[in-house]
Amino acid sequence: MLTDCVRDIAQGGNKRADEVVMSLSRWLRSPNSLLFDPAITRSVSILERKLILLLAAECERLGAKIIHATPTKLVLDTGKRELEQGSAFTELLLQSLGQNPLFAALHMAPVHTWTTLLWYDGYNNTGVCEKKIEHNNGDNETSRESQRKTETRHHWRLADDLPNEGAVQEEFRKIITGYVMLYMQQQTKEDFDMETALTFRHNLVKQHIGHRLFRVVSKLVSQRSTYYAAASLVKVICTALSCDSAVEDSVDGLQENLHRILDSKESPPTRDTVYLSNVFCSNCSIATNIDVGDELSWTCKECGQ
Repeated sequence: MLTDCVRDIAQGGNKRADEVVMSLSRWLRSPNSLLFDPAITRSVSILERKLILLLAAECERLGAKIIHATPTKLVLDTGKRELEQGSAFTELLLQSLGQNPLFAALHMAPVHTWTTLLWYDGYNNTGVCEKKIEHNNGDNETSRESQRKTETRHHWRLADDLPNEGAVQEEFRKIITGYVMLYMQQQTKEDFDMETALTFRHNLVKQHIGHRLFRVVSKLVSQRSTYYAAASLVKVICTALSCDSAVEDSVDGLQENLHRILDSKESPPTRDTVYLSNVFCSNCSIATNIDVGDELSWTCKECGQ
């Protein structure tokens, strides 16, 4: 039955078959469903992981770089500097994947376009989201003008556990957002090549961020009540900056120097995070993983409920 549904979707765009395929995972995983079977569920989970690996390999073959891949989200780097070029590449990629019978039943559509993105995982990232908005020049004119709208999105679950003392959460936001924004502004220069980009990011970490952190941490350490806040800030900021693999060495050196100011190599304790996997939205039946302690995780990314 499932094979017939996939064939009907690929060949005729059968909506009823599409609904069956979309609901199958929920039927298999829900204890209240007549199709509930833990053994089959485990087999389906294994097949899903294999399909995601095949999808990632195919995207890499077509020229994209995979950053994050799950059954519900795919984050990739197109390697293009301009929004138009990246959008065109994404459209061609989706067309190529749609022509492959192996991925014909997958629903894939671009949701966000990032100019610059610092990614740790789905719950911890900062980026500049850009999209094109078209509007009419006048009521009686058919010509259109396009404008770009940029939005900075900053969400770090790791930073939510930072202490309230010393305004370290706000300091973390300023440093990480500033790192992303300064790099994005530098990208607009014509002579900005790969080597220049690496040099610029290294200088950002060593000089601008380093000097600011030395000043902030020294001030916090001087007060006994904010020592833990300083140690926590150093740990979270270095974790975030290490997401950029090109500056890992600079971040390691910065962290070592900051630990000298802290006069301790011990890191603050890490709080455990509880995740619930395959939680289905009661409105659209899309499954997702939820961070129990993160309020934003309880809002469905698909329908907003």
